[in-house]
Amino acid sequence: MTNTNKIMMLEILKISDFLTLIIASIVMLFIIYFIIKRINKKKIQSNIAQIKKSVAHPITESNITILKKKSNYEIPDVHKENQRPKINIKKKSTPENLKGVSVEFFNNLINSSAFLNFDMSELWQNSVLSDIYMSVECCNRLDAYLKKENLEQIQFEANMIPEIGGILLGRFNEERPSSFRITLEEFIAIESVNPNLYTLEFCTDSLVKELGDAADTHPALSVVGWFHTHPGHGLFLSIPDLTIQMGFFRESYQIAMEIDSLSSQLDTGFFTQKTSGIMNNSIDNRPAWYSWKAIIDAIS
Repeated sequence: MTNTNKIMMLEILKISDFLTLIIASIVMLFIIYFIIKRINKKKIQSNIAQIKKSVAHPITESNITILKKKSNYEIPDVHKENQRPKINIKKKSTPENLKGVSVEFFNNLINSSAFLNFDMSELWQNSVLSDIYMSVECCNRLDAYLKKENLEQIQFEANMIPEIGGILLGRFNEERPSSFRITLEEFIAIESVNPNLYTLEFCTDSLVKELGDAADTHPALSVVGWFHTHPGHGLFLSIPDLTIQMGFFRESYQIAMEIDSLSSQLDTGFFTQKTSGIMNNSIDNRPAWYSWKAIIDAIS
């Protein structure tokens, strides 16, 4: 055998050994595959058996314990809810002196005491206030105040009498819707901040205090307006006057009373609201004013 033939035989043997190894490996893999498949089949059969067993013995409440967390909330008892104590709501009542007096009370008052009647139709064509009844006592107190202040407050220059004023207290009655009557029963003087001939200036703090004191000292009466003088320059509501009126005396029944303390007859006017809420003023006045002198003469 030649060398060439020997070499060829060796190559053939090597190839044969390699093929044998591959075949052996494939056989081994098949064996492992079948073993694993058999093991899985047994597991599947075992699981099926357990499932069948559980179906044969279904779960019931007797063999299950459920732990429930206890809640602090209790379902409300409707019947018990209806037994709760009632809440009584007490409505704020309006004092009698702030809501006026009855027609009967008002009529009895003006008929049982001495009052002077001022018909507002004599002064104004349009007024929510029909009548003013001024008690004789209130007239006398106001007249005494005028005389005292005019004598003490006269300036060094001729005819320089400063404006003075105060609060008017009384009662009011709404005889019919938007138609009032009032009484003037008390007068409380208020000191002016800078008294002079042309303007009357009330300190807001002192005015508020006087209004509060009036409510305490005269609980049965209401603030029905204010009074001030217009010495020597006629009767009308100036811008400062209107500011005081609408700031502190804006109710429909509240008035502004004025006296020209330098006129020959002491001209006297009662300024009231119109049905529109606007104050009557000198431009709306009928031909003449009342005379304070005539009023005092009537009660003397």
